[in-house]
Amino acid sequence: MNIREIARIAGVSHSTVSRALRNNPHISLPTRERIQKIAAENGYRPHPMVSKLMAQLPHVRHQSRSTIALITCWKNWERVNFLKQMHQGTLERSDALGFKLEEFSLYEYKMSAKRLNGVLHARNIEGVIIFPFDREHRQIELDWQHFASVYIGRFLQHPNINRISTSYYANMLLALNHLKSLNYQRIALALTTEMRLRSEDAYVAAYSAYQKEIPHKLRIPILVTSSTPEADSQKTVAGEYEYTDQLESRATIDWLRKHQVDAIITNSTPRLETLTRGGIKIPDEMGYASLDCTNLDEAISGIDQQPILLGSAAVDMLTAHLHRNEIGIPQYPKIMTIQSRWRPGKTTVQQNQHPEYYRP
Repeated sequence: MNIREIARIAGVSHSTVSRALRNNPHISLPTRERIQKIAAENGYRPHPMVSKLMAQLPHVRHQSRSTIALITCWKNWERVNFLKQMHQGTLERSDALGFKLEEFSLYEYKMSAKRLNGVLHARNIEGVIIFPFDREHRQIELDWQHFASVYIGRFLQHPNINRISTSYYANMLLALNHLKSLNYQRIALALTTEMRLRSEDAYVAAYSAYQKEIPHKLRIPILVTSSTPEADSQKTVAGEYEYTDQLESRATIDWLRKHQVDAIITNSTPRLETLTRGGIKIPDEMGYASLDCTNLDEAISGIDQQPILLGSAAVDMLTAHLHRNEIGIPQYPKIMTIQSRWRPGKTTVQQNQHPEYYRP
């Protein structure tokens, strides 16, 4: 079964069949679906090498494909090292694949997606990469049926498009395993409310699973910034969480002392200098590990989420969809995770065993 035979069955030209099989948006959706159904029923399979060649031909790769829109919403995102490295990854990979990466700031468009949508249409840009949004902007309205799109992160509520992300759950297990290999045993977790949202509570889930595997006397409630729940709430009764208005306070130091913590895992707060000013000796008295070392001094131990690779992978995913003419919101969105790595640093050191913790 070839394209001309499918065209004969469908009663259309072979060029229409070719475009329909590549999901060309210029062919109406009902026609595309009808032709694709005929092709599937008759066992048609595209040749992978031919498909690759066709994607590289000038008359197939339209001029609109030469520019990828990078949508940002932060006013000064260049000052955030994580986003700066992510941008480096998208820029280098776009250039390597022959695309131009151009930023479109929602902040400059006064957060008006409608205005931005008009600009993208006027420029015939079909490929869109969306940088992580802040807590106040978790959705964006564009004419998605005209775009192939990828979001970096998991914080976007709408639309449900393909995503590139770190694995928050795996990152927590990676941190815990390294700390355990250094013989830390009373390991605490402190998180801001925003980080719980961004991670979809994956950090909490992984840490809670770890807690269930250790003796009860070693279990430490998670310290979070949040309004204190009602006294009879399940979480308060279960003792899984303790609450504080902020992590940068004396209360955090007291909490660490109270639970005899010998290592703390955190995302950004409490900051290392907060603990040292509070009289905690790092790493002699307590280990300190960050879940995101990108913005921190290289001496700090923790997780390197590899933002350059996150940006590069977003370009790979987007250009693959463009080459296959996969435009619009996908029926089954994909999430691709990039593996993080442990950075040893100097804020964690090998510990002596504490067998008294394990006595019944």
